[in-house]
Amino acid sequence: MATKATELSSKNYYHGRIFDVVQRKLVTPDGMTVTRDVVEHGDAVAFIALLPDENRAPLIQLGYEYRAGVDDMRWSLPAGLVNAGEDRPTAAIREAQEEGGLQFGTAKELFAMSSSEGFTSEEVSIVLLTDYQGEVEKHFDQDEFVTTKLVPLKEAIQMQHEGIIKSAPGVAALIWAELHYAELAELVK
Repeated sequence: MATKATELSSKNYYHGRIFDVVQRKLVTPDGMTVTRDVVEHGDAVAFIALLPDENRAPLIQLGYEYRAGVDDMRWSLPAGLVNAGEDRPTAAIREAQEEGGLQFGTAKELFAMSSSEGFTSEEVSIVLLTDYQGEVEKHFDQDEFVTTKLVPLKEAIQMQHEGIIKSAPGVAALIWAELHYAELAELVK
């Protein structure tokens, strides 16, 4: 059985800096003809930037920034877009340097997720950054500013439980981290 639709027509209604809005007329795998509006957005990464505190317990970096979609400041894991020709682990290492001012030597893609697949093409990969190598200079894009702080991993998990961290990638990554806490703690000893 086919898993992809057959596209009958496509019209681009909006072309923006980081996404397009396209209306598609499709024949779905089950034979229905439908019209769907889709936000075409490049793939992204969110990452658990893992480093030790003075007691060799796991710390992670959180970011606090204005998010236009909800018109509010939000805490979450640092994240960013994957550049053309870049793999997801490399994108996470780059974003940790640019937005967090932290250098890591190892990046491992844990899982990928889509949070609104009914209308957007975006897939977000959750990446674990380890082998902390020190601080570097931050390099923000001209239209962004992220306040970052290092927090104990257990505190970040609690922030997710309390609804302070609400982004789908942040929630999913912190649930994963809670399930793998002992393993993560061993990585910073």
